[in-house]
Order: sequence, then C-alpha cells, then structure tokens
Amino acid sequence: MHFTFSDTTGIPPRYAAKAGLVQETYGSFEGTFIPAFQGPAYQKETDAFKELWKSQPHRDIAFRYGYPDVNHRGHLMVTRRAVPEKPKP
Repeated sequence: MHFTFSDTTGIPPRYAAKAGLVQETYGSFEGTFIPAFQGPAYQKETDAFKELWKSQPHRDIAFRYGYPDVNHRGHLMVTRRAVPEKPKP
C-alpha cells in the first residue's frame, strides 16, 4: 500500500500506528454520523478519530468525501507509509 483515502470508516489510528503508517486529516470530525457506530462498542474508536483530528492542524476540504461527521461536515483521512529519513552521509 502506498496510500489510501477514507473517511472515519477507514483504518483506526491504533492499527495504523502499529503498522508504522501515518494519517493526515482534512476537514472536521467531531463524531460519527452513522447510528450503528454511535454505541459504546465503538466509543473508543470514535474518540481516537476525534483525537487524531484535534492533534493536527486544520486543513480545509472543498468537497465531500464519504460520510459526513455528526455535524454534517466533510472529512477525509489519508493513510500512508511513513517516509523514512534518508541516511546522513
């Protein structure tokens, strides 16, 4: 995998981090719009996604991608391999 685009139905942050992937966020995410993911079984993942968006600078998104968040705002996440640092000569 080189990269993937998704909304918050994509790879949860804990799995991405364990796999050495980085996630870049666009738009806003303050909770899930999908009723099936609003229960206690998914709260940990929802909180992790909310924290991911809060931890990064806000990047505007000029289009809707996937599901909106609970406030009907668009969000997008790019998950990719971390770029390894080049060895210093």
